[in-house]
Amino acid sequence: MNDFIDFLGFINTQLSTRSIPRFENLLMPANFSNMAPVPIG
Repeated sequence: MNDFIDFLGFINTQLSTRSIPRFENLLMPANFSNMAPVPIG
């Protein structure tokens, strides 16, 4: 899960340098929730 959060942070930093909204805001909430990894256990 930490890798996913790090990935989002990297993407959002890159988008921010181009004055583009955060990745989560570009996707519809249902689509974003499908991208998040599901913990198994």
